[in-house]
Amino acid sequence: MREYLYWFLDIVIEQIRGIYVYQLLLLLIVCGIVILIPGYVLVKTNRIRLKRLILWFLTTLYLGIILLITVVRREPGSRYGMVETEIDFGSISGGYFHIRQIMYSLLNVLLFIPWGTLLVMFRKKYRKEIALFMTVLECFITSFFIEITQLVTSTGRFEVTDIVTNVFGGAIGATCGLIILLCRERFNQNER
Repeated sequence: MREYLYWFLDIVIEQIRGIYVYQLLLLLIVCGIVILIPGYVLVKTNRIRLKRLILWFLTTLYLGIILLITVVRREPGSRYGMVETEIDFGSISGGYFHIRQIMYSLLNVLLFIPWGTLLVMFRKKYRKEIALFMTVLECFITSFFIEITQLVTSTGRFEVTDIVTNVFGGAIGATCGLIILLCRERFNQNER
C-alpha cells in the first residue's frame, strides 16, 4: 500500500512540475485586476452581491490553475499530438503502467471536482437536475477544450479517457455543490 502512495505522490509531483510560484502570483494578480477591481465597483453600486463576486474570482482563478496544470506548464511541441480514442482507466491486477493509469485517472477526477462545485454554485436558482446537467455539460466543454488545445499545441495527447474522468469529477463536484446549496437553503429556512 505504501508503494502505491509513493507512486501517487510521484505522479502528483510530476503533474505540478513546471508550475512556478511567479506564475501563480501572476494568475492571482490578473484575476484580481480583471475580476475584483471591476467587481468592487459593481458591489458598491449594488449591481452584484459580494458572494457572487467572490465566486467569480474563485472560478476564474481555478480555471487558470487547471490551464496551468494541463497546458501552460508544458513546452509547446514537447509531446507529439495524438488522438487516443481507447478508454483506459488502468487495472489493479496489471503491472506498474496499469496502476499508473489508475492514478492518472484519479488525478483527472480530483482536478475537476472543485471545478464542478464552483460551476454549479452559479445555478442555485435553477432546478437541481438542470443545474447538474448544465454543469456536467460545461465540464465536458472545458475538458474537450483542454484536450483540443493539447493536441493542437502538441503539449499532450487528445485522450477520451481524460474527458470521461474529467466529466466524472465535475459531476461529483456538482453533486457536492448541490448538496451544499441544499444545506444552505435548509439552514436559511430554519433561521426564519
